[in-house]
Amino acid sequence: MGQNLPSATPRVARDLRVIIIGGGISGIGAAVKLLQAGFDNVTIFEKAASVGGTWRENTYPGIACDIPSHLYTFTFLPNPNWSQMFAPGREIRTYLEKVANKFGLRNRIKFSKEVVKAIYAAGQWQIETRDGEQIACDILISAVGVLHVPKYPNIPGLDTFAGRTFHSSRWDHGVDLKGKRVGIIGNGSSSAQIVPQIVPQVGQLYVFQRTPQWIFPIPNEQYPIWRRALWKMRPSLTTELYRTLLKASYSGFGVAVVGDQEELGKLRAGCEGYLESVRDPELRKKLTPSYEVACKRLVFSTQFYGAIQSPNCELITTAIEQVEPTGIRTSDGQLQECDVLILATGFQAHVFCRSIQLAGEEGLSLDQAWARGAESFEAVGLAGFPNFFMVGGPFSTVGNLSFVTCAELEADYIVKLLQTLVRENAKAIVPTPAAQQRFMGDVRSRGTKTVWESGCNSWYLDEHGHVAIWTKTPEEFVEMIKSGPRPADYRLVN
Repeated sequence: MGQNLPSATPRVARDLRVIIIGGGISGIGAAVKLLQAGFDNVTIFEKAASVGGTWRENTYPGIACDIPSHLYTFTFLPNPNWSQMFAPGREIRTYLEKVANKFGLRNRIKFSKEVVKAIYAAGQWQIETRDGEQIACDILISAVGVLHVPKYPNIPGLDTFAGRTFHSSRWDHGVDLKGKRVGIIGNGSSSAQIVPQIVPQVGQLYVFQRTPQWIFPIPNEQYPIWRRALWKMRPSLTTELYRTLLKASYSGFGVAVVGDQEELGKLRAGCEGYLESVRDPELRKKLTPSYEVACKRLVFSTQFYGAIQSPNCELITTAIEQVEPTGIRTSDGQLQECDVLILATGFQAHVFCRSIQLAGEEGLSLDQAWARGAESFEAVGLAGFPNFFMVGGPFSTVGNLSFVTCAELEADYIVKLLQTLVRENAKAIVPTPAAQQRFMGDVRSRGTKTVWESGCNSWYLDEHGHVAIWTKTPEEFVEMIKSGPRPADYRLVN
């Protein structure tokens, strides 16, 4: 993989000022890693009033992680207290708050501070927040996350609905669904978690499906108190469990999506077997996708098919024509009267840090740099943007590896870059255009071998039809990050 940049403990000869945008998984992980490496001048700008990122925003009924809990954990703070294999959202948020408290991050976070502009000038990043505050820093790290900007459907008349409407990531807990006629638009991961939770309480539930989803059944094992107590007494057990789960992620699903046909066949068999649990042949036909398993984000559930067969639940596959004050009218002229509309329509997955007005060297804007689609160098750097790094940026492993693992690895990579900056007494470090072009050519060429380019439309594809996530195996990603960065791929600015 080439020569590594040395990773000795930095001599902080000058006090690099680091600003991290975002107080979710990425921002918290990056801050801890920087502090552990001796970079003490770190500030997090968080647009909301508390930490947690997507696990703060999403509070809908049934929300849980679809990654095993113990793998959805930082290695520097194992968590023996997970109650089940796939942790509920409230536990993940509690864990992130614990990390922030234990490592003293709260005094380093500026809450309710949304960064709207960042301009690189005179060797520094000039930051501006929505409330007008201006501040300069040496290092800028985007940790805004991947799924953070809700995607609202463009349906005629949506604003005319007389009842209550809200996006699944902005759940209105003041709305009592008991006995109500509820319409939920969308049937992806969020909807698959919501539907089983609300079916027992609503009067009537209409699930509006545009495209059926493949669903893989994995039971959510509940961890007994005695096992959690054992993990707490013997921390080495949770460390070993993490390693076991990480190794397992290198095979199975992790390689199935990037070309391993044998493993993909196992996923297909599991999904098809679960689909057979739908008794009504007509309903089963409506729920059967026409594309390859895992081409879209695979849904994990053991409850959805049971819920969708409830007497008070109806799956509607006819296209929505418009929303009216009393409900949703489909293209066949039918009106489904509703009291509440839930928009489980996902997120704008390719925004990344586009919500910030970014400009790098010589005024290069992010829109110009990403004119052909979002790019990066090794998922962390960006040519033309010195001292700017991303955690969870384009071509991170959001498709086949735990995002927490990914974020921690990328934070380690950034630390190595900053150590080089200090050691070489340079003003800035930035990937070369040639290195980025080579990286992009490699990951995009591998994209054609993935299941994500097998013929469906998904949020894994950008506006140009390119896969915008890591296209190789999880093990290759770990190897790349741990063996890098390489001196020849970066330019030092003195």
